[in-house]
Amino acid sequence: MASAALAGASSSPSDKPRTFANGHVRMEHQDAEMSDIIVVLDECNCTLDALVIRLKSAGMCVEATDSDNGVVEGCVLSNQLKSLEQIPGVKFVRDVFNYVADFPLGDPRNTDDDERCDEHIPR
Repeated sequence: MASAALAGASSSPSDKPRTFANGHVRMEHQDAEMSDIIVVLDECNCTLDALVIRLKSAGMCVEATDSDNGVVEGCVLSNQLKSLEQIPGVKFVRDVFNYVADFPLGDPRNTDDDERCDEHIPR
C-alpha cells in the first residue's frame, strides 16, 4: 500500500511532485554522502595533536578531541573512510552515522545548479 506522503507521485522522475502530500518540501539535491565518525588513536605510533593534523589534511572535519581517551570525533565524506584507516597513528575508525548532505546556496560544497535550486525553496 502506498504511503499517504507519496500520494500523487508518478512513475516518471520528471513528473514527481516537489512536495509531499503533507506540504513538506522534498530533498531534491544530494550534494554528498557524509559519515559522522570516531577515530581512535594508536598511542604507540603518534600523538593526538599529530593525528588531528593528519586527519584534517585528509579531509576530516574535526569537531572534538578527547586526549584522555585518545579519541577524535568529526565527519568526513563517506567515500574517504577507508583512506582514514590507512593514516599512521589511526588504530581504527568507527562509522557512527551516515547521511546525505544538501548544502545551502553559497556553500563551496554545494554541487547544485544555483539557478534551479531557488525554484523549490518555500516562500
